[in-house]
Amino acid sequence: MRKIALFVALCISAQMSAFSAGGGASSGGEYVGGDVFFHTLRHSPEILKGAEALNAWNKAVPAVGLEIKCGKNQYASYKFSNSVAVVQHADSRAKVDEFKQQKTSAMNVPGNREPSVSHLSMEIENGRFEFASKELRASSTFKIKTHAGVFDVRSKMFIIDDAGDSVLIYVLEGMARFHSADGKSDFLRAGQKAIAKKSAAGKIFPLAIEQMGITEESEAISRLSACRQIVESVVFERGADGNIGARRAIYKEYFANPPSYIHRK
Repeated sequence: MRKIALFVALCISAQMSAFSAGGGASSGGEYVGGDVFFHTLRHSPEILKGAEALNAWNKAVPAVGLEIKCGKNQYASYKFSNSVAVVQHADSRAKVDEFKQQKTSAMNVPGNREPSVSHLSMEIENGRFEFASKELRASSTFKIKTHAGVFDVRSKMFIIDDAGDSVLIYVLEGMARFHSADGKSDFLRAGQKAIAKKSAAGKIFPLAIEQMGITEESEAISRLSACRQIVESVVFERGADGNIGARRAIYKEYFANPPSYIHRK
């Protein structure tokens, strides 16, 4: 009995230590609304909160309820306070349905993990979306709703292309689970791509899953370079007043490996 009691005590101690090391989340697990920082808005895409247009560039704003619309030649990139960065291309729409995270005093946690447990749900429509992030915590969720179904994602790098009549997802790391409207699910892992498209019978499930070739995978990773830079170059902080702010930062890898659009002489 003493051995069992000691084992249980050690397990509880280990769990508490892991939680404490996870970035200062409150022991009560209090959730607060998460923020988003708009890094780049090319050719003035629309940022809406209901019917109200927001001037949201270069600042942290509450994310829930925001709608981002990119028209022809427009582009938006943004980062959520749980470390998820998004590059949204032309002729596309995104809406943040839910975003909450456990309250933490340490928004900028060293290492490769998000600052605290979070739950993020987005709805996307048309166009191409690129996603990059730090590692999400085990209890966190990230759901992306499309016209084809819902992707429940646990990946630090992935791309979704919505062509209108089909949805194509590339998973470069981690995994994603797809849930169709009729309750069926499918699964894909790192190095795979999948297309969700209605068949002649009008059914979407199952996904058409394929392994990416070496060249295709390399090109997909290259497409994510700007998104990955945003993960590292936007820093969220909680001020003395308790409010979340964000700022741009130049990360050390920038000088060693500048992005391709910086012309070197």
